[in-house]
Amino acid sequence: MTFSKNDTMAMKGVAILFMIWGHLFNNMSLMESVVPLFKIHNENIEYLISFAVNPVQFFLFLSGYGLYLSYLSRKRNNTKRIMRLYLHYWIVLCIFVSLGAFIIGKEQYPGSIQKVLLNFTGLQTSYNHEMWFLFPYCVVALLSEYIFFIFEKMSSAKVFIISFAIYIFIRLASRFDVSLLNDYIILKQLDSILTFQFSFTLGYLTAKTMRSNNKPLQFIPKQPVIAFFILIFSVLIIILLRNYIHSIFYPFYVFVFSTTFMSIKKPNFINNIFENLGKRSTSIWFCHTYFCYYFFHDFIYSFKYSILIFIILLFVSYITAICIDYLNKKVQEIAFFLNNQ
Repeated sequence: MTFSKNDTMAMKGVAILFMIWGHLFNNMSLMESVVPLFKIHNENIEYLISFAVNPVQFFLFLSGYGLYLSYLSRKRNNTKRIMRLYLHYWIVLCIFVSLGAFIIGKEQYPGSIQKVLLNFTGLQTSYNHEMWFLFPYCVVALLSEYIFFIFEKMSSAKVFIISFAIYIFIRLASRFDVSLLNDYIILKQLDSILTFQFSFTLGYLTAKTMRSNNKPLQFIPKQPVIAFFILIFSVLIIILLRNYIHSIFYPFYVFVFSTTFMSIKKPNFINNIFENLGKRSTSIWFCHTYFCYYFFHDFIYSFKYSILIFIILLFVSYITAICIDYLNKKVQEIAFFLNNQ
């Protein structure tokens, strides 16, 4: 027994909400003109919650889970999948770089040939820094078949220990000299890939365990109320650990939160909302910070109240994502039709 595609899609919907919230409120300087819901020890609750909504780890966990099941069924062509993702990215890039040239100026959008090429490949995302996740994610996804092939020859315990050891080593090493990562693009990308692999591996191990046992994970309670309190408790714990070893614990938090959320039986209309957000999550990821950071920052934050700011950015990003997805579908159909000729 494994989580359904609808379950994982709904979790992607939650993750994209987390992404929007985090990018709006993860810096106290962003909160200077915002009216918070309330404060705890002089810190805005929105800022505190942002420590529990790092979406990258959620997407990695879900990718490890989904790609492993696809690997077993042999239904996924990862090369084609990455090509489609990059084409999607280039479409959004063309739209917003053109808009940036008009609003900001051609010196920055598109800028130099080097800048264009680095952004085009995703090696450096200076047009939209929050896209930094794209290239290392694509490398992990592209190598996933080889990763799973190796993993399947090892016990789950051994896979976990090796993956966690690499993760801890890279986390500690990256703090030794941050300037090296900033000076060398390839080194920074390698650091991200080796850090990402642990959450990805936890997704793989979850799918493997559930499939081999043919039953739900035993630690998740069947009662929705208890499961809901586990979600709240896990959020509180990760916030309390934010000044200590928060980043080391985060993949475990993602595992607990994701598996608990996907196990809860939810009303159909709630599922539909999250699933629709999940289906639009890639386009929302690609476009939302252009609105709240780069082009229309003052407009988005002019709504003053945090919840209202969040709703406005979500609405604008969702409507934009519908348009992008429509255009992307048409371009993908043409591109892959010509490719098959």
